[in-house]
Amino acid sequence: MDAIEAHDERQLCFPTTRYEHKASKAFADLVKRPVLLGCVGAIDGWLCCIQVPSRKEVNRVSTFFLGHYQRYGVNVQACVDHCSRFIAMSSASPGGMGDALAFTRWDLSSIVDDFPAGLFLAGDNACSNSNMLLTPFTIPQTASHSKQQVYTGTASIFTGANYASG
Repeated sequence: MDAIEAHDERQLCFPTTRYEHKASKAFADLVKRPVLLGCVGAIDGWLCCIQVPSRKEVNRVSTFFLGHYQRYGVNVQACVDHCSRFIAMSSASPGGMGDALAFTRWDLSSIVDDFPAGLFLAGDNACSNSNMLLTPFTIPQTASHSKQQVYTGTASIFTGANYASG
């Protein structure tokens, strides 16, 4: 991480306004139906498992525990573009925090709030639905193949990140 952070050209870069419309067109081109018209990126959360932190390291150890997985971890939020490239990420929230709240603590949430009308991010049903953060497919098992790509593409990215981390 230090090597990546040392080089500005290696930093993740969320699209600026002039690229947002181009990105939304590229997402729309992925599917036959206009269901992703205006989508700039897809977000998802992932539990990065960690050893139990000590009380010296964190004030509230219990906030890092996610009961669903019975693991301690960090809630990693990430956003990908239409080519499944990471364009933004955050690991600022403990694992016990839900994705919807973790998103509000991420700097990207304020960028999304300032999107021009008609542009949005797509997320899964762990996100809070709003005008700028939509959960277009709330029941993945009934989604068509093209809609399912939003889920499987993001999931495969996180699976790859999981293998890379350890």
